Amino acid sequence: MKKTCRTQLFFSILAFCGGFLDIFSFINRGGFSLMQTGNIIYSTIYFINGNIQYAAYCITLIFSFFTCLVISNLLKRKIDNVHKFRKISFLIAAVILLICIFIPIDFQYSNVLPFQVKKTFLNLIGNILLSAVGAFIYNSTLNSYKVSITTTMMTANLGRLANSIFSEKKNIGFYVITILSFIAGLVSSYFIICAIGNNYLLSNNYIDSLIYNLPLLITLFGLIVCKFLYCDDQFFDK
Repeated sequence: MKKTCRTQLFFSILAFCGGFLDIFSFINRGGFSLMQTGNIIYSTIYFINGNIQYAAYCITLIFSFFTCLVISNLLKRKIDNVHKFRKISFLIAAVILLICIFIPIDFQYSNVLPFQVKKTFLNLIGNILLSAVGAFIYNSTLNSYKVSITTTMMTANLGRLANSIFSEKKNIGFYVITILSFIAGLVSSYFIICAIGNNYLLSNNYIDSLIYNLPLLITLFGLIVCKFLYCDDQFFDK
């Protein structure tokens, strides 16, 4: 029971961090860092409407996410111990996230989506790094527990939740809590961004930019907590 609760807490925190990152990257960096389906949809819409620059921006994020998944899998093949691989993945994600915190946000607001910043080069660099964080988190938890679950792709979790109603009813709560944790991350990140926006002038001031990266600091703290939760090599054995 204790191990089950600890597992649920681990995945809930990661799902919360996933929601946090996606809203932050979408509003403050101009594209999704985790939800590549959203980037594919937006790139298609931009391309059809002749906005090649914005389409290329979204395609770059898709490619960077995919590239980091390939790198992560190469690292997994090189490291024999899967538990060691997961711990290293969390460390890599935390370091990349820390670097991203110090990349200023380019506060030029989009004419397409009024609440979203423009897809500038500076924001692209920040979002590429966030995509790398998402890729390492995703791959480190993929097929890592007896319950098939992902902390970044809620469509898959909804499908598994529906299946569990007719088969593994004991897993229903696991999926529901994880999905709700992701939604909580989305809502929390949005309201924090709005609260910061109401108290600080939108500018390219470096200090203001660091303050706007507060959601990333919270996500970094979440990753550190997960790193300590994942301390037992038998914790995730199927």
